[in-house]
Amino acid sequence: TVYKNLSLTAGFDTFIEIQIATTSEEKFNNYYEDLLKEFSYYNQLFDIYHTYDGINNLKTINDSAGIAAVEVDQKIIDMLTLCKEFYELTDHEFDITMGPVLKIWHQYREDGIMSNSEGKYGSLPPIEKLETAYACTGWDKVEINDEDNTVYLNQECASLDVGGVAKGYATEMLANKLEEENVKMAVVNAGGNNRTINSKLSGDPWVVGIQDPSDSGSLLAIKKQGSSSFVTSGDYQRFYIAEDGNSYNHIIDPKTLYPATNFRSVSVFTKNSAI
Repeated sequence: TVYKNLSLTAGFDTFIEIQIATTSEEKFNNYYEDLLKEFSYYNQLFDIYHTYDGINNLKTINDSAGIAAVEVDQKIIDMLTLCKEFYELTDHEFDITMGPVLKIWHQYREDGIMSNSEGKYGSLPPIEKLETAYACTGWDKVEINDEDNTVYLNQECASLDVGGVAKGYATEMLANKLEEENVKMAVVNAGGNNRTINSKLSGDPWVVGIQDPSDSGSLLAIKKQGSSSFVTSGDYQRFYIAEDGNSYNHIIDPKTLYPATNFRSVSVFTKNSAI
């Protein structure tokens, strides 16, 4: 039997829905509770806004920039190692060291969304401010010691922002746990990061709907068999309108230091949800 449940409070400021084919509701509930705890722990580890008792997390690393190396859980080291690998693979397009730039945009976007809700335009950060922040980015600012399990940001102005990977990474780790348990079929959906394990019991393909950014009622349906992940990022959810009348989204292009305008949305289909 396929059982499912959904939580709105497990972490990453999103929902997580879990479906598992198993022999009893009790067994499902045990899986479900364990996975929620794990998801919540990843949320605490990768959080850049809050601290938690007894945990050195990303915020601890950022707060200690230019001061001291921070001993962290191996899970943080593993995630940072993957991020560095994809920094190289993407010719520096994917860059979690962009924290100083993203922090500025985060504030302007929050203020802009508030202004828009009051019928006013938001404002744009001066390019000089963004360029000053950009000088604090780069992997040369990050020192990872695998032997001591420490991370050190060697400039006080440096900071990490893993918003582009954290939720997908946590989703993948949960899916890996279920695969180790040899479940017949499962789905982990963390705020749109969909990860399937094996095929549907019926043998039918998984069907994922991708929203047309220009039409909230229009969907493109993608069918896929077996274990896979489906993730979409777009410019139509977290954005604000500035005084120039243009829309500014949350996906920042490191080449321009401004929101990306290449595409309205991009969907990625691959086995590993972190990727």
